[in-house]
Amino acid sequence: MGRSLVERFRDPISVHPNKEEEQELSQQVTSALQASIIKSTFPKCVMDVHIRILQADGSLTSSMIIASSLALCDAGIECYDLVTACTVAIIQSPSTSTPSNPIYHCLVDPTEYEMMQSQGILTLAMLANARNDVTFWDVQGKLPYTILQQEALELAKYGCHTIHKFMRQCLMASQESS
Repeated sequence: MGRSLVERFRDPISVHPNKEEEQELSQQVTSALQASIIKSTFPKCVMDVHIRILQADGSLTSSMIIASSLALCDAGIECYDLVTACTVAIIQSPSTSTPSNPIYHCLVDPTEYEMMQSQGILTLAMLANARNDVTFWDVQGKLPYTILQQEALELAKYGCHTIHKFMRQCLMASQESS
């Protein structure tokens, strides 16, 4: 796979997108998708995936990986499996926590606001069909407690498997309608 290009559209009042952020997102999507493509069927070829983000309200990397994987399969690019992705945020419960005894919750597919309030964010991409190979793993912030880290990982895996079912249904429906 060559590269993925990320372009963000924002309303005219907003500041222009950060090029470093775009490059980081592009690298994340590229690394997540590379393991799924059967490269032997495309020797000496470069594939570019162009992603245009019209609106984002959290879990951006996961959304981009899912959309790109579906686009590659829909375009007829031979892949080992669909790449699914899921983001989990760990937030401290404001109502039931005390400074000496914080209580944390894991949120699957958090909004931008929830991500900003979180202690840590885990993004996982994987080939969710038979192999369960992890193609991308990213942790931002700190994930408190080992048990909570394991819970976030299990939720992300479950989210990937759930999304994989919907992705397959979308591709099948697309093939039936053509």
